[in-house]
Amino acid sequence: MTCKTSTITRPVTGTTPISINLLVDGSPVDLTNADSVYMIYRKTSGLITLTGVIDTDPKTGNVTFDPSSSEVDEVGEFDYYVKVIWLNGDIQPFNMAKINFTEIVA
Repeated sequence: MTCKTSTITRPVTGTTPISINLLVDGSPVDLTNADSVYMIYRKTSGLITLTGVIDTDPKTGNVTFDPSSSEVDEVGEFDYYVKVIWLNGDIQPFNMAKINFTEIVA
């Protein structure tokens, strides 16, 4: 089973949420029985954990994270991973990928 996340690029300023689609072997993860979804990454100032909001149709595998400005204030590329905690207590980690926070160039 391959649990996959992908590279994300977003500006360090603004209010754009981070949306991801969780896949296993190329198919969306059915999050119907998920209790919570977290995105975890480390930036220079420390470990950041974001709590996700599962799409209204949990079978799509779509999750949105809405970080505060202090959680995305550092320009750079960071490793991140996602973990799903299921209602039965199981934890499903997803492969690490990259998140890039960039400057906005006018």
